[in-house]
Amino acid sequence: MKNYSDAITALRELLGKRLATSAAELCLHGQNETYYPNTPPDAVAYPETTFEVSQIVTISNKHHCLVTAYGAAEHYMKTINMALDPNNILNPNNIFPATSSRIS
Repeated sequence: MKNYSDAITALRELLGKRLATSAAELCLHGQNETYYPNTPPDAVAYPETTFEVSQIVTISNKHHCLVTAYGAAEHYMKTINMALDPNNILNPNNIFPATSSRIS
């Protein structure tokens, strides 16, 4: 297994506390819905700007680290939700007004 400590140090300088390396956080991001075992990353970055994303990719490239975008997971969940509940009835935030005919 490759040692990415130099990359993690550089990313920590860039992001500070927004670079997670705790076992719990890494385990969470290593979970999947397949039969493959949990494969946690070495670190999880939470960039706030496109500049930070650019710097993360630059640092990762310099140290030959793989980068996996996690934001797509939200898109997949929204797609699945729309397929299962196209009228958004099961959404807990979907509260009908008291005058609605749906409330008896």
